[in-house]
Amino acid sequence: MRSKLTILLTLTLGMAYGQSPFIGSYNGSQREAALELYILPQHHFVFAMSYGAIDRTIVGKWEQKGEKIFFQETKSADRDAFIVYEGIDKELLAESEFVFKNFSQNTGTAFRILPEFHPDSMKLIHLRDENTFSMTNRLSVTPKAHSSFFLSAPNNSVENDVYEFKSATTSNTLYLYYNHDTNYDTFQMEAYLKGDSLYMNDGAGERFFAVKGTLNSDYEALLSDATENQRIPLQLEVEGLNGKRIILQRLRPVKQFKCLLHLDENSAYFSDHENGAAPTSPPILH
Repeated sequence: MRSKLTILLTLTLGMAYGQSPFIGSYNGSQREAALELYILPQHHFVFAMSYGAIDRTIVGKWEQKGEKIFFQETKSADRDAFIVYEGIDKELLAESEFVFKNFSQNTGTAFRILPEFHPDSMKLIHLRDENTFSMTNRLSVTPKAHSSFFLSAPNNSVENDVYEFKSATTSNTLYLYYNHDTNYDTFQMEAYLKGDSLYMNDGAGERFFAVKGTLNSDYEALLSDATENQRIPLQLEVEGLNGKRIILQRLRPVKQFKCLLHLDENSAYFSDHENGAAPTSPPILH
């Protein structure tokens, strides 16, 4: 015999589902593009997309108005363009190492180790005409020559956003991630149903997205995992020089400002054909 609690939970879940005909799962995958939208109870949604070099999960809130539904992404408060970690690799004795992750996703980024900032001194990390696929690049420097360094990224104006970092004098391993999520505007969308078919309007016109499917009972775990993966961890575990695992700590910028840079467009630290490794993902978008 089913308990009163089980019956109550079943009725409650059924009522929640009955609040909106939009609640369900929608697989809008196409050739070379995986697109899955989950419209959840309590006005949450998760939109997962993967195509080309893009692997993105959007979490947000939805609101139904009449026969339409409106989606609004919930952006993380931590919106720095660069995510940096520092630590000590005891096997790395003769030099310090900067490891760049995913910087070829924005080839307007620049870097320089400097005691103090100067707009003429910044250097492109990748040339602007290179591909947009994820890469890993390594830069070796003289020990203790890197206590102050600068990273910059283009913004919507002619200026660049510049970040100043000061690492600990004992640190000899630094991992630098480009946070490609800052490339994207806040996701907003409206949609409506024709029968069980969801049509989206992104401002460029209406288009069929997917047929409504059943929402799995573990949707709360789906939401929890997607939300957790939006957070930037304070620690990062990586493989050191001799394969040993080392723990790095988050290093936050000491200063952020805007500046018009004077960059040599023909000079960069890395090309897309050298010092590269397998594609990687930032620690926030597993």
